[in-house]
Amino acid sequence: MAVERIALTLSIGGGIAGFGPAPNIAASLFLPPDGGRPRALAFCLHGGGYSRRYFDIEALGQAGYSMARYMADRGVAVATIDCLGGGDSSRAESANAIVWQTLAPAHHAALLHLRSCLAAGAVLPMLPAVPTVGIGHSLGGMLFALHQATERSFDKLAALGWSNLGLNLPPEALVPIPDATGEYFRSSPALRRQFHLNDVPADILESEAEQENLGVAASLAAQAADSAAAAEISGTKDGSQEMWK
Repeated sequence: MAVERIALTLSIGGGIAGFGPAPNIAASLFLPPDGGRPRALAFCLHGGGYSRRYFDIEALGQAGYSMARYMADRGVAVATIDCLGGGDSSRAESANAIVWQTLAPAHHAALLHLRSCLAAGAVLPMLPAVPTVGIGHSLGGMLFALHQATERSFDKLAALGWSNLGLNLPPEALVPIPDATGEYFRSSPALRRQFHLNDVPADILESEAEQENLGVAASLAAQAADSAAAAEISGTKDGSQEMWK
């Protein structure tokens, strides 16, 4: 039996400043096949500019690149979320609202909602409480480290691909590619290659999940319709490089 992907919308209440009266977090849930009892719940947050699809990469003819399905096949329930302000989650009223002090309680509320749904059998047959592991990639690792410090949400924490050393990227990797609408930017092939070993097939680098690797500040400013922040970023060379540090 194949691992099923279940789309969820997690309510986070109305106390999140800058996100309207009823914000929510978009999530995908992957459960072990054949109704097996999961031994843990992995709660996953993507890196800057990605969406939750980062953990479930699908490319034609390339099997085995979905971390979520790999873990579910081995008995771990996996929940992937879109960071508040990005992906399919609620948008901010201003880019200034997208700060870790806002995101930490929002993502904690989403986890509590998910746990209550699983315990009540609202998604599938009732699932007992299991250890929760927070998995954050890159910017997600930084946010979850701060998240854990303030909310104590996880039994264990894995911060993957994140450090305080920053990134040293070549100039050609920092040139964003406008999408068909001209309102958002996709990452350049040179940037995508920076985050993968040489043996990763080109089909993976061209997948939708990979092309969502955007400049963090630029994408959040565009998603929040904050024209002043977007103009400042696009008009300042140093600012466009600073967003990667």
